[in-house]
Amino acid sequence: RNFLMTCKDRDGTLEGPDVQGLSTIPRNLRSSIIVAGGISLPEHVKLLNAMGFRAVVIGRALYEGEIDAEKFLEAVG
Repeated sequence: RNFLMTCKDRDGTLEGPDVQGLSTIPRNLRSSIIVAGGISLPEHVKLLNAMGFRAVVIGRALYEGEIDAEKFLEAVG
């Protein structure tokens, strides 16, 4: 019942999520979508949470040690 949506143009770039593209998704469907691609800052997590998305995938930023995991957990707090 959940979907993983990855913006392939942003995947691995650490440039932030495709907010413009994601905003075209109807709000009532967002709670079933896990967003991936470009997420590298706690602010990205906060924004996607405020937009109503279910969860995020933090890939490259975590793998390369570019993030403070504690700050990301605070963002969803």
